Amino acid sequence: MQYDTIIIGAGMSGLSAAIRLSHFGFKTLVLERHYRPGGLNSFYKMGGYDLDVGLHAMTNYVNGGPKSAPLNMVLRQLRLKLQDIKLAPQNYSKIVFPGKTITFDNNFDNLAQHVAEGFPAQADNFIKLAN
Repeated sequence: MQYDTIIIGAGMSGLSAAIRLSHFGFKTLVLERHYRPGGLNSFYKMGGYDLDVGLHAMTNYVNGGPKSAPLNMVLRQLRLKLQDIKLAPQNYSKIVFPGKTITFDNNFDNLAQHVAEGFPAQADNFIKLAN
């Protein structure tokens, strides 16, 4: 079979490009070496747990923000403007642990505060990890 475009990688950028090209009538093939599409919008299993590997790369909305923000880079590659996709800032994210819940927004200091309140013995380790 003949293709107009071959995209290597079924991450968010590859899938977005494939959708856009197909929308405009290009025969498009997407190749992915992983057993599942999604790239950073995926997960893997380890020790009986599903571990998220990066949905935040697309949901970490920044209004305008730096050109290096993942969403802004994808939009630039697709030649779209932020207004074209009608996103809105998230109100909060939530991580639920047995017996504890941490709610936070895009402000890192807010997250650090909630980690310190929920896990006081690990607060310093969290800051070290983040730096």
